[in-house]
Formats: sequence, C-alpha cells, structure tokens
Amino acid sequence: MRVQLAACAGTVAFLPYAAMKLVWVSGGTFAGISGKELTSSPR
Repeated sequence: MRVQLAACAGTVAFLPYAAMKLVWVSGGTFAGISGKELTSSPR
C-alpha cells in the first residue's frame, strides 16, 4: 500500500510539469514565461 501511495504521489507531482511543457509547446505562456523566453540565451 505504501509503494502504491508513493507512486501516486509521484505521478501527481509530475502533472504540473507536464502541463507546463504542453503549454510551452503549443506556444502559450506559463507563469508569465513563454518557451521562447526560457530557451533564448542572452549573448
């Protein structure tokens, strides 16, 4: 039961990360940051 609970907690913790990446791939912004802003390096 504990292993199953830990696996569920890990899955739930991953969902916001996956949502963020999907928003960035679709061209949107997440928390005020776009995917292009994140990947562009200042030179």
